[in-house]
Amino acid sequence: MADLKIAGLVNRMSLIVADEALVILEHSSTKDRVIKILYENIESIIVWKKTSWVSMILAMVILGGAAYIPLSAYRTLKDESMLWVAIFLGVLLVALELVMVIRKKHYLRINHGGEAFNVVAPVFPWQIRKFIGSVKEKTEAAQKELREKRDQAAHVHHEPAEAEPASAPLPPASA
Repeated sequence: MADLKIAGLVNRMSLIVADEALVILEHSSTKDRVIKILYENIESIIVWKKTSWVSMILAMVILGGAAYIPLSAYRTLKDESMLWVAIFLGVLLVALELVMVIRKKHYLRINHGGEAFNVVAPVFPWQIRKFIGSVKEKTEAAQKELREKRDQAAHVHHEPAEAEPASAPLPPASA
């Protein structure tokens, strides 16, 4: 399934790829909201990503400072356990920075019927690609079916009526 689940501190959101519509469930502490967007009404989906450099620098300063304390204790006390704590915090810092670079915030705008629905999704790139691919596939299928129905309805209404055959020959014209 290519559903997208987004968890925030207070709110949660689920974007569910259903058979006939994209269902968006918004859960907060005080209310829940359900939005259905029919695939044939989706005009476009725009995705862009943004890395939070401020949070990356903040994590670097906090974990780097936390790693520096046991490293300086190792230098003064020559206690090997402090070195291992500093190495562990340094590896944790590198891993956290990599996750922050890979797992960027994806901004998703779904344009439908003259309106736009905006979502901020801090997810991995393959999750958003899988979700967009399945929504695109469902949207193209629904819009193709809608076009075929419209073309068929237009074809039925614009067909010229067949001329009825004459039952008797016309009399000759008199001069």
